[in-house]
Amino acid sequence: MVAALRKPAFLGFDAPSRAEAEVFDCVIEGEIPRQIDGTFYRVAPDVQVNPRYPGEVKDGMVSAFRFRDGHVDFKSKKLSRLVMTPFQFANGAIADKYVRTEKFVRERRARKALIGKYRNGFTDDPLVAGSLRTTANTNVVHLFGHLLALKEDALPYEMDPHSLKTIGIFNFDGQYTCPTFTAHPKVDPVSGEVITYGYEAAGDGSRDMIYTLFSREGKKLEEFHFLAPYCGLCHDIGITPNFVIFQMYPLECDPERLKSGGNHWVYDETIPMHLCLLPRRAPKIEDVLWFTWKPNYFQGHFSNAFEMNGKVCADFPVINGNVMAWFPDKNGQAPPRPTLKTYFARFELDPSASVLELADPQRLCEISGEFSRIDDRFQGLPYEWTFLAAIDATRPYDKVASRGRPFPGFNTLGRMNNRTGAAEGDGYVICLVNRFDTELSELVVIDTKDFSKHVALVKLPLRVRPGLHGNFVPREDMLDQEAELVDFDWVPATFDGVVAAEISGSHIANRGSVSTST
Repeated sequence: MVAALRKPAFLGFDAPSRAEAEVFDCVIEGEIPRQIDGTFYRVAPDVQVNPRYPGEVKDGMVSAFRFRDGHVDFKSKKLSRLVMTPFQFANGAIADKYVRTEKFVRERRARKALIGKYRNGFTDDPLVAGSLRTTANTNVVHLFGHLLALKEDALPYEMDPHSLKTIGIFNFDGQYTCPTFTAHPKVDPVSGEVITYGYEAAGDGSRDMIYTLFSREGKKLEEFHFLAPYCGLCHDIGITPNFVIFQMYPLECDPERLKSGGNHWVYDETIPMHLCLLPRRAPKIEDVLWFTWKPNYFQGHFSNAFEMNGKVCADFPVINGNVMAWFPDKNGQAPPRPTLKTYFARFELDPSASVLELADPQRLCEISGEFSRIDDRFQGLPYEWTFLAAIDATRPYDKVASRGRPFPGFNTLGRMNNRTGAAEGDGYVICLVNRFDTELSELVVIDTKDFSKHVALVKLPLRVRPGLHGNFVPREDMLDQEAELVDFDWVPATFDGVVAAEISGSHIANRGSVSTST
């Protein structure tokens, strides 16, 4: 690989990692509570080769922290871009090897990037024209017993939850018809239903959207096609027992701009904020309600949504301008991040409204933060607690150690319950921490009852790139609950004298022999 570009996106903790690694029994400062029993999966964008355009198209690097009996093992694995026969998740069989696309093979052989700009196939090398371009670098979730890496421009990729080997494209047993899949599917904690969708469903630049609802068992219950008011970025949804709420950012896509080699998304400060309200069951075209609010405002990820007094409440951060500076406006401009102000908002949507202009939201708090996590047992229901990654502007920030970065950047927040029947929010929050002084990464574990200190720090002997999203999967939700995350070859389940002798004999036998023939 040629030395990385000397750009902020490739310096410090943002420098390419490219390391597929595993660490057995990580060093821990403090004590891991024994009730934390499962795996925290996260994904980060990481380049395999220098991109054709600075900062573009980073591959998905999935990391896993397995908590068991007070110990933590770690593994990271890059997700190869590949194509495979659609996986039959009900009873299909998977071979150990996968079918590589021509693009993947040529990239590896060429030792250079062949994919161009973000979601613009017109900027690709002709060698990979028409190839599947997704990098699966945005979120990693566990649905129907399968670990899925997601990016909203294509179908999910399944990975083995223990080895992190890529299995292939996951298409929900052929039931999912949209070519794109959200990075944020939601699970109803009461019914177990899985709420999903895809946008730009008729191709890049299209307004088409498809909503799909699955049962707890993975059977498709609903599929509904509808149009957005413009081709915008629809990254997240909120759910309630009866409704789905879609966000649409003031970022628009123009197919003609793509053809000329331009950016997929351009920020338009004249576009109002949009929220779509849709019934979860048996929706009809006349049921689609696109509410609008002020222009030049950006929505953060949903904290939660719920129904109250005939209204639908939607909670998320609101930012006064374009927070995604990598998608500038038509003049190539984006506001300096320190000028942007964030507050936590609650909007009320009326399903019976005839006027679809939203009133100003209730300002829940003035904290500048994002990536909210709640107690998943309260998804879509009235709730009291949310946990988010926040920036405290009153605290000193070492610009030298951070190599000029004006803000800490993305990282992954996870949360798990303390025990069955625990009060809302009772449990632990985990988050990856960037240590600028050592250039190493740590995973911090915090008891939600006391944020003044950490319960434990899981110390890694390496740097893990900042990531976007992740999720904790309890051990009881795994199909194989005894499988190990790291290499346990030659390590028996028990080690009594008989087994030890067999192991020793096997090692001797495998050392080979010396021929004495002449």
